[in-house]
Amino acid sequence: PSEAGHGPEIPLRAPSTTVLYLDLESAPVLVPLIPPGRFHNLSIRRWASPAVFELLDHTADVGVRARGRTLEEAFAETARGMAAIMADTTGCVPSVERHVEVQGHDLEALLHGFLSEILYLSDVDEAVFDRFEPVLVGGRLRAVIWGCPRDAVTMETEIKAVTYHRLSVCREGDGWVCEVLFDI
Repeated sequence: PSEAGHGPEIPLRAPSTTVLYLDLESAPVLVPLIPPGRFHNLSIRRWASPAVFELLDHTADVGVRARGRTLEEAFAETARGMAAIMADTTGCVPSVERHVEVQGHDLEALLHGFLSEILYLSDVDEAVFDRFEPVLVGGRLRAVIWGCPRDAVTMETEIKAVTYHRLSVCREGDGWVCEVLFDI
């Protein structure tokens, strides 16, 4: 928070990177709109939590790098990053709930399956899912996901597919990092 303790602090780290700190515990925060198709390495961080995602520019694609204390938190942050690419859900109260279950032979396959299933459900249900509670057990991921109907949000960028290019899930320090590129 700012020195006065009110609202978000938005420091510029470099001309192409913005870090937005959110204090979700004390008050709602308005997140500035990002012009469609322009993701300048936006990093959204929450105070008192290492969970974070960054949107990454890539030739003809856009990506997400996400961190979390646990693998589940890193997967959820990656999915939140995908939602941020798709739409501005500010002010929308999630009213669509779905249950997701995917299997994979490794963590990358689980992440790919999880994000692909969310993207599929977004198309089928005409919704944008932006809240996630995944649970990993062995080679299986189960999650409850919540979202808003597309007509209740501002759609920004259509994601055509989750790609395997630069897809990674790895341990870093005392947490986890996921990176994925989306075909847009």
